[in-house]
Amino acid sequence: MDGALRGDPMKNKKNKNIKNLNIDLVVIGSGGGLAAAVEAAEQGVKEIVVLEKQGILGGSAKMAQGLFACESPIQKRDNIIADRDECFRTFMRWHHWTVDPRIARAYINKSGDTIRWFQKKGVDFVIRMWYPSQKFRGFHWPLKGKGPEFGRGAELIKVLSGEAKEKGIQLMLRTSAKRLMLDSKGRISGVAAIRGGKEFIIKTRSVIIGTGTIAGNLELIKRFCPDDYFEGMHIWEGIAHHTGDGLIIAEEIGAATPSRIPMSGEGPHPDYGSQPGNLAASIKEPIAGIVKESWLVWVNKLGRRFVDETAGFMLPESGNALSRQPGKLMYTLFDDRMRQDMEESGMLVGRGWGKEEETHRVSLPGLTELLQRRAGEGDESLVHIADNWDEMARWIGADPAVLKAEIREYNSCCDRGYDAVFAKERRFLVPLRKPPYYGIRGVLSSGGVLGGIIINERMEVQDAKGKSIPGLYAIGDVASGLEARTYCGELCGSGLGFAMNSGRIAGEEAANYVRKKTRR
Repeated sequence: MDGALRGDPMKNKKNKNIKNLNIDLVVIGSGGGLAAAVEAAEQGVKEIVVLEKQGILGGSAKMAQGLFACESPIQKRDNIIADRDECFRTFMRWHHWTVDPRIARAYINKSGDTIRWFQKKGVDFVIRMWYPSQKFRGFHWPLKGKGPEFGRGAELIKVLSGEAKEKGIQLMLRTSAKRLMLDSKGRISGVAAIRGGKEFIIKTRSVIIGTGTIAGNLELIKRFCPDDYFEGMHIWEGIAHHTGDGLIIAEEIGAATPSRIPMSGEGPHPDYGSQPGNLAASIKEPIAGIVKESWLVWVNKLGRRFVDETAGFMLPESGNALSRQPGKLMYTLFDDRMRQDMEESGMLVGRGWGKEEETHRVSLPGLTELLQRRAGEGDESLVHIADNWDEMARWIGADPAVLKAEIREYNSCCDRGYDAVFAKERRFLVPLRKPPYYGIRGVLSSGGVLGGIIINERMEVQDAKGKSIPGLYAIGDVASGLEARTYCGELCGSGLGFAMNSGRIAGEEAANYVRKKTRR
């Protein structure tokens, strides 16, 4: 794709030796940044460049599953009650008013119109329930064209990239922003960028930063998330290339950042450690889902249960629980009857919930061989297979008496149909009695660091005195203010939702700024 994008000035033969450009708007990052660029073009901005340091467009947005919206055309059509005021109150109560209420209000108010905006561009949506406790039916799942297959965030990126090309927006892949420049009055005046190892200057009136989470930069994590960082922590592969470039260059010109940034703990992930393949293997293997299974049993290094395992349905909640455990490690336990059931019928986690869960289960042929192979990888193996609980306890490093007491208590709860410890839902209470027994070691994973650059409700970047840096905006995960530590399960879809909605808001605001600056 790199050389084939229409309007790429660095691939124009006439501009073979070009070093500098003069542009109205530069957008850094192509997730929500594409929404910002397209919106700005629709608002009349003529010269727009999108910089993307990867070889493909979309960033982590293309992996997202759907976006939140209230008062959308689809909800109105289907008579779904999704009042923006009630959504706002719910969102703020969920976060205990630890987020910026004006940013939250701007996001929620814009969300319904963004669905209309995408529908006008040919995107269709279906409304889904995501978490079992979800109150609002606001999760809008993009569909691919007119077919039944779910397209997720990648479908939005495909549509937006097509719109960008049609509008003459210049898409520059494998191009990084190195620094921002200000004029004598403290206004944005340019971006120094690098492509193919060579630096060039883009003079511009405005910049929108949409570079995503800082989760791929361990030094920034240690600085902003000191309580969450630990050796061996797992960062999702899809966000590992998000190294905080936008935050770094914004700070260099005086942008304000908080002293602490919340990290989203996305629950357990198989602890592959330094084994070859690591996350790539987990994507191909069902172990990544099994370790989160709600009808299995989770224990910590001490051999004790620490959470209602149905928290696996709601990853940030299970992440919160796991973050409190020794070493942030856990062990998912099950017996051979459970293994057989999963091999023949599949998993529940990630396959749908409520009425849909059984219809979404798919058999896992070869699961036995996979578990045996993983169990044979030495003392630090990911999986352990034991004939009794004493042997399993030794692998975990727990006191055998403690683990056996925990299993006896859990089995007793299953027999009674009531979990007297954590009130786990009855239908997920299944005893562990048929050896061999299986254990999978899990570690806390991070789905991202939620924020970085301080903004206001117009997505304008703020300086240390609380004043806007003229012409500079930040959107999506690189911007602070919308999310606290625990993702809002009532209004789920806020990751992709905020990226697209903040992008559109920033695009509108940047267009207004460019017009005013042009008149001067």
